[in-house]
Amino acid sequence: MIFLTKSHTNLLNKIIDIKDITYLFIIILKKIPKNSYTSQFLKLKDENILAYFELVCNFIGMSQLSIFDGQEDSFTDNNLVSLQNGEYLYFPDFFSTEESEYFFNLLKENILWKQESMKMYGKQILFPRLTAWYGDKPYSYSGITFTPNPWTKELIEIKNKIEPLAKTTFNSVLLNRYRNGNDSISWHSDDEKELGENPIIASVNFGAMRKFQLKHIQTKEKLEIELKHGSLLIMQGELQHFWVHQVPKTKKKVNERINLTFRTIK
Repeated sequence: MIFLTKSHTNLLNKIIDIKDITYLFIIILKKIPKNSYTSQFLKLKDENILAYFELVCNFIGMSQLSIFDGQEDSFTDNNLVSLQNGEYLYFPDFFSTEESEYFFNLLKENILWKQESMKMYGKQILFPRLTAWYGDKPYSYSGITFTPNPWTKELIEIKNKIEPLAKTTFNSVLLNRYRNGNDSISWHSDDEKELGENPIIASVNFGAMRKFQLKHIQTKEKLEIELKHGSLLIMQGELQHFWVHQVPKTKKKVNERINLTFRTIK
């Protein structure tokens, strides 16, 4: 449902003589009570153009679910893959090319990247990737406790966009930056006790396409997904308790990749 303020109504009353109105705005107008705008049109002044587009964007955010009534469930059903002991949703083009480039560049420059290490066989071994932890709560894995950095604007934007499809609210995100084909992450599952039973993990990918592999811990069945620039992968159900996953090294020359795994720490 859309709720109009007086300023919104006043602006709509000025939006006239626009013959080439977009289909999207037609949909929005259909959702607005007829008494909230006039059917007469005047030309927009230049200074009102930005406000016009801001209004459209606000309506998209305010009424995204109501505009596309019933389509979200159909959208997710078509992208759902059921496995033995788990399931996942994969959206290869969830973010547009423009959005993907925008977020990739911002994350590359603005995130506080670190190369963590862990003790193995009496030596400190550097992780073959850069990492960062953002959100509301600390998180521990591989013997390391991560203290969260505060949310950034772009992380909140991404989080808000994926939560309706994941049907949950995330309070933390782990970022991994793979600088080239030598950077990787070995077999593991996101099943720490802080994540609770059957955690929902949303994986967002920007940059170079890399292979994402899944392996059932009992049957040894293997699956492989090529995670594209701008893709979204949502793992759910029992998957983290019965499957492990990895991003292996590759000898191919590949550019940088940034992966974000959103999760809920209990």
